[in-house]
Parts: sequence; structure tokens; C-alpha cells
Amino acid sequence: MAYKHEIQEKLLDPIIASAAFDGWTMQMMLQEAKQLEISPAAVRLAFPRGGMDAFLLWMQRDNTRVEASLLPDLA
Repeated sequence: MAYKHEIQEKLLDPIIASAAFDGWTMQMMLQEAKQLEISPAAVRLAFPRGGMDAFLLWMQRDNTRVEASLLPDLA
């Protein structure tokens, strides 16, 4: 599963940047992957439900960052 997470990490920021213009589509995700020389099969492995998985990963990642930034304030 490490491979899946590596692909997700490499693709997530470019996907987020393009989604505002092109939507959360698999076609857009595949275009971003092509620029990074990532195969379509790897994209489908990392994001089997396409844009929905990318969006949920983005929210999870940012929620984790916010929580981590608040922890020092709660101590």
C-alpha cells in the first residue's frame, strides 16, 4: 500500500490546483498524472473512485494539519 500513498502524495496538489478549472474528473487526474509520468493504472489504483477519492483525501489531509496545529494550543 505504500505505493498507493506515494502516488496520492505526488498527485494530490496538482489535482487540487486543476480541479478548480477542470472539475474533479478522472480525465483531469490522468492529464496531471501524465505530466508527472505516472501511469493511468497507478492513478486508478490510488484513486479508484476518481475525483471523490481525491477530494476526500484532500479534506482528510487538511483536517489532520489543522488538528496538529491546534494541539499545542490545547496543552
